[in-house]
Amino acid sequence: MRFEAYRWLLIPVIAIHNLEEWATLPTLGSMAPALSTRTVIRFAETPWRVMEVGWVLATLLPAAVVFAASRARQHRSLDILVCWVAALYLANVLLPHAIELALGGGYAPGLATAFLVNLPFCSLLLRQAVRENIVTGRELAAIVAVGFVSLVPVLVAVLWLASAVTQAFGPVPVVR
Repeated sequence: MRFEAYRWLLIPVIAIHNLEEWATLPTLGSMAPALSTRTVIRFAETPWRVMEVGWVLATLLPAAVVFAASRARQHRSLDILVCWVAALYLANVLLPHAIELALGGGYAPGLATAFLVNLPFCSLLLRQAVRENIVTGRELAAIVAVGFVSLVPVLVAVLWLASAVTQAFGPVPVVR
């Protein structure tokens, strides 16, 4: 499969993962139950509406990058950005989900798609980028490193933006 196909498939891969987190978080009550109970990391209680807007943003913003890369004539820099998004989701597999699995030994929101979909898919996308000379092996190593280092700041920025959006639009009316 060509990189262009992987690039387009990144959108549903991200959407499916975010959908799994959205669907399972209410049942478990925390994104990382084992990390929270062991006080390895204290996750602030983020309001549900902010989380929902955050998942929408975490799906739509990468989709916008994919659309921009597919429409641009000179899209190497945008394809590098697509690789960075894939590296972020690869980091997301290993940092919160793998640690959560190791500490808690059980399921956490997003765990299934992180390991069964995101890990193999993002690895294949990045490998194909090197095969098609979109990036060199050295550039890929740098992109993956930046993906890992930028994961937490990106998550914080998405939740901050989601919080700003929810405050700007006020409370959601209750339909009775």
